[in-house]
Amino acid sequence: MMGFATYQEFERPVHDRDNFVVARPESGKLRPGFVGVSDVTSFLDEHESELVWIIGGAALFAKTLADADELYLTQLDRDFQCTKFFPTFSDSFERVSDDGPHVESGISFRFQVWRRRDRIRRACRHSVEVATELFLIGILRFLIEAVSKGGSKSEAICNRCHFHLRVCDLAYEIERLVVRQA
Repeated sequence: MMGFATYQEFERPVHDRDNFVVARPESGKLRPGFVGVSDVTSFLDEHESELVWIIGGAALFAKTLADADELYLTQLDRDFQCTKFFPTFSDSFERVSDDGPHVESGISFRFQVWRRRDRIRRACRHSVEVATELFLIGILRFLIEAVSKGGSKSEAICNRCHFHLRVCDLAYEIERLVVRQA
């Protein structure tokens, strides 16, 4: 998903994926391959079980940051005299990956992944039916993984929603209990 100003910078859509553009009706018809979105909140609610990448601009980042679980950032080590910036996030997220520095065309940069600190405490927005299904799937995945690998990677199944994180926490506690009793 991108804001309208970001859309205007693209000559054609990014291939092999849906290209959603936050646009007002008065913005006019979008070019082929782009799909208009008039209400960001409703769109995110409707696509809650899907992975939605927000690629800019600054206003869209600011509007959606509260709903983000992870941030995939490219940090450039140079001042480009920009007038718009990514919103402040480091109080709510922790860096879990930092790859670099890399240099391309004389510009040094790093790839970073940040995860929300409070994501376990955040409320699940799924319906009861979906939450129940996710709970069962999460427990099954955990049990299969624990048995097949002789241990657990409870974080490995935590990439879909906050409820999965609770499942992982529960599964971790079950595993600790089983290990203590063994």
